[in-house]
Amino acid sequence: MLDGLYYTMAISVLDCTGCGSCANVCPGNNKADTLVMDFLETQLDEQKNYDYAAGLAEKQAVLDKFPAT
Repeated sequence: MLDGLYYTMAISVLDCTGCGSCANVCPGNNKADTLVMDFLETQLDEQKNYDYAAGLAEKQAVLDKFPAT
């Protein structure tokens, strides 16, 4: 159903509570340190990536694959 589609999870560093749950359960961490916890001050520059992703328009072709029930 989703062949050829990829996704990104864009998380605001300003929303992080520092609990570490995401890093503990990240399936990508089974192969490498895909998601690691670090101090907020070292990650503030990443907020621009979230802001960009949050401003992207939704694609109708993707929305059609997930109809509201």
